[in-house]
Order: sequence, then structure tokens, then C-alpha cells
Amino acid sequence: MGNQLGQIIVITGSTKRFGTEIYALAESMRRKGEFVIDDSQFHLLPEHIGRREFIKRICDADRLLVYNKNGYIGFHTRLEITLARVIGVDVEFLFPRGEMTEEFTE
Repeated sequence: MGNQLGQIIVITGSTKRFGTEIYALAESMRRKGEFVIDDSQFHLLPEHIGRREFIKRICDADRLLVYNKNGYIGFHTRLEITLARVIGVDVEFLFPRGEMTEEFTE
């Protein structure tokens, strides 16, 4: 997981399953001087507004870091990966990728 100076990194993944781990990773990366955005800032907003704001951050990002523990990638995370790829944001998976799970709950 290398970072070029000044890169904006957005971390995505299932916060219902792995929120504590995702937020700890983001904080650890921030302490190392990386500019990291996760969705913890948006939990106080109504869900539809928080999702919209998080999507805006993906559009501004240089890299989308996917927290895919145990190969799990839920529905919303899949949408965010697709968006990032379409607009040219680099996508990196934290864990080695196997087959994407067919579970669509997040």
C-alpha cells in the first residue's frame, strides 16, 4: 500500500461488518501523514445525504482503497468500485481478491 505525496485516498467497505476496522485503518494511515477519507464523517447526516457526500469524495479521489476482508464486497461497495473505475480513479483492494461474494447486503 504505497502512497504518492498529496494523494487523496478514499476507503470503502462494509461499515456494518467492518466499520471499527475500517475506521482504525483510516486513522492509522492519517497518523502516517496520508490524506484519507472514510465515511465516518457522514454518519450524522441523513443516509441519502451522507451517501451523496461520500460519492462526491470518491469523484475527487486519486485512489479508492477497498476493505474487502474475507473477500466480502457488498452492494454499495460494488457500486462505488464501478463509479471509481468509470471515472478513472485507481482502485486497490486491501486483501487478495478471490471471487466477489454474491451477497448484496451491506
